[in-house]
Amino acid sequence: MMNVRDTNIGKIVRVLRENRGITRLSLAEAVGISESYLKKIETGVRQPGVHLYQKMLEELEAVLVIVDIDRTVKGSYIAKAQEMLMESSEAQAEFMIKMMEYMLQNMGSMK
Repeated sequence: MMNVRDTNIGKIVRVLRENRGITRLSLAEAVGISESYLKKIETGVRQPGVHLYQKMLEELEAVLVIVDIDRTVKGSYIAKAQEMLMESSEAQAEFMIKMMEYMLQNMGSMK
């Protein structure tokens, strides 16, 4: 999950594509657009409709979820955790999740 406060879905597409080792050309061909158009989307120059974003995310085996995170301290921590996970490697993300699960199991009555 990636937190998007700047609404740049193109950046998410680029990060997911790169993390999955998919070339820009390969993704562009899979969704029926030119490589140069995909580059414009990824850099934020162009912002196509939701339908095209959905096609790209399906190809990347991802889904777009819109969540209204309240503007509380907890909400900001959720956003930060999402950002950290999305910008980490697979191994780093797995380590962070295991650490959070361990901490949660051992916090006892703290809530």
